[in-house]
Amino acid sequence: MDRNTLTVERWHTAYHESGHAVVRWYLGMDFESIEIGRNKTKQKKRVGSVKIVEYPAILMIERLLRSGMREAAEMEAMRNVVHLFAGLVSAANFCGDVDWMETGLMDFAIDDKNSDIGRVRQTTRALGIESIEDTVTFCRTAAKWTQELIEVDEVATAIKAVADELYAKNKLSWKQFCDIVGWVPPEDRDDDSDEVFAPFHRGGMLWFDRFCDETECETRYLSR
Repeated sequence: MDRNTLTVERWHTAYHESGHAVVRWYLGMDFESIEIGRNKTKQKKRVGSVKIVEYPAILMIERLLRSGMREAAEMEAMRNVVHLFAGLVSAANFCGDVDWMETGLMDFAIDDKNSDIGRVRQTTRALGIESIEDTVTFCRTAAKWTQELIEVDEVATAIKAVADELYAKNKLSWKQFCDIVGWVPPEDRDDDSDEVFAPFHRGGMLWFDRFCDETECETRYLSR
């Protein structure tokens, strides 16, 4: 693989992982680090990851369903799927990828639990969505909202800034990420305002509230 191709793939991966990270942050889900590297196959294809301390979304969805809170479970699932789609949408927007919605994204036969699509499928199954048709309907709604979210000026600006730093440094910690986007996480604040305890970034909370209103779903903000 020539140098130019590797450079393109590196940028592609940087924007993909930056999309995941920024949308997680914007929707109130932190992480431990974000990284890009090279896999161990002969193709030397660039790979990346956003490392999280735990993966509570599926457990939260199941807990909400057991409590009879179906609409809240749907909103938690949608938030998780939007974050999972964000890498694909970010790379498509900033790197000029082909139409990812029509080139295999909806092939939910993939059973790789470590892939974005595999995790999307785990999320929809946790809601009790088993058929491909119902899964595609749910995910097309999520894809629409992911696209809109990534076009928010603050989000797009943050994705570009994080991708630039990630491309240069290969790995960013949660603290480095927060410094890049100019945000002080609640655990590092020393004032007593309500915002200290808000799990969502304020802009993300307003965006998600509007999403819930427009989809006529009720949300319940639960402490993690």
